Amino acid sequence: MRSRRNDDLGSFELLLDTMCNTFGGIVFIALLLSILSQSIEITTQSDINTQFHTPKTDLYKKIEKVRLNLSLKDEQEHLEKRIRKNFDGIESLKKNIKTIEKDIERLNKSIASSKKLQTRKLRMPKLHPTNKSPVFIAIKHGRFYAITNIAYSITNLLSDEWGNSVRGYDTSDIFIREYQNITTIELISGRGQVIENRAELSGKIQQAVLNINPAKEFITFAVYPDSFAEFNYVKDIFINKGFDYNWFIIKNNLSLVKGAGKVHAQ
Repeated sequence: MRSRRNDDLGSFELLLDTMCNTFGGIVFIALLLSILSQSIEITTQSDINTQFHTPKTDLYKKIEKVRLNLSLKDEQEHLEKRIRKNFDGIESLKKNIKTIEKDIERLNKSIASSKKLQTRKLRMPKLHPTNKSPVFIAIKHGRFYAITNIAYSITNLLSDEWGNSVRGYDTSDIFIREYQNITTIELISGRGQVIENRAELSGKIQQAVLNINPAKEFITFAVYPDSFAEFNYVKDIFINKGFDYNWFIIKNNLSLVKGAGKVHAQ
């Protein structure tokens, strides 16, 4: 028969065992609840951070995109300006090329003309006596001065009115001073006809070609040293029209002497 003491000890042990199990269960539950609570808090905080940071990240991306677009627009405008500048430069170069081509064409024509002049046959002037009457022309400062009056033509071939002795002087461009047998002629500065290409189609040069009769008259040129080129131009015009001519160089004053001896022409 079990004693009462033994029964009390077994009940006490059972109670302790139950209490330990209960306490252990409570501790386990508490630990489990603590772990779950921390897990939920971390997850919630992560979601909150995600909710708060995601719009900010999108905003940054949009700002960066706008900056990129602005940068690309500036680069595009810069490139367009460079293209326009290069295009203007190309147009300017085209104009310069056209100008250079014209200059080359003009120079080629000048070279061709020079070659023709170089290959032209020259003849020595033949000075010979003549009974024709002289008509005086002066060439100074590149201008043509009619000393003899050539404003009209002589239609009567049998007339004795030929040359300077009968025609007289053209005082529109010159001053005349006569003393005994010497006539001093002063050319008025700035007067006279400018000698240039096709000048024979107008003015005093045209009058000379039309009104002087090569069968009865010849040209005597008084040439100043500054106008040899113009003299050659005018001389060729009269030679081509069949005129005889003579010429002399004037360095100071131009004077004509009446009855100065035999007349010669080329």
